[in-house]
Amino acid sequence: MKVAKLIRISDDGVQTLGALSVNFSDFTCKTLELPFKNNAKRVSCIPKGEYECVWSLSPAMQTFHYEIKNVPGRSGIRIHAANFVEQLLGCIALGSEIKDINMDKRGDLFHSGNTIKAFEELMNHETFKLIIT
Repeated sequence: MKVAKLIRISDDGVQTLGALSVNFSDFTCKTLELPFKNNAKRVSCIPKGEYECVWSLSPAMQTFHYEIKNVPGRSGIRIHAANFVEQLLGCIALGSEIKDINMDKRGDLFHSGNTIKAFEELMNHETFKLIIT
């Protein structure tokens, strides 16, 4: 099974920044999540751990993305494109680099749409394991 590993680097209480890599390739990218607030729905990133990710239709977005399964007390958590933490409700966004795009003195994701597309193509829409540390 393919494995992606997300290493969380910083959580400033407003957002969490990290890096994601894939075990069978040289693919790496940056990640953006909500801060950890005890796994509370819509305001927290998910807990560290191991999760199965499946390709499925997101009813909210009306498009296919990877869904992170078996998150305690949560459902519908996705890996998708976003530039700013305000665009997230518990999901994980991917981008090529972290820059302050909107001049709010916080890191934002750059090239998120292209990064998600490259990641989804690399994973070939196959189920994989996500390890978050």
